[in-house]
Amino acid sequence: MEVSTSRTIDAPIELVWALQLDHEHWPEHLPNFSKVVRHAAGAPFGVGSSADVTQPGLGTVTWTVEQFDD
Repeated sequence: MEVSTSRTIDAPIELVWALQLDHEHWPEHLPNFSKVVRHAAGAPFGVGSSADVTQPGLGTVTWTVEQFDD
């Protein structure tokens, strides 16, 4: 599966990426996430990283990073 989206954000890139990579705090900012738990909390985030993601009405699934495109 491939998921992509694009938005223009008036903020420094470092701040945007910091928020994007702060997975366990997504539920505080995004109502479509109830809980996010990284499997290797504190480890560098990259290919092979995974997390259990719980969404209202959808239950919990494991998300795994398979690749990054720049």
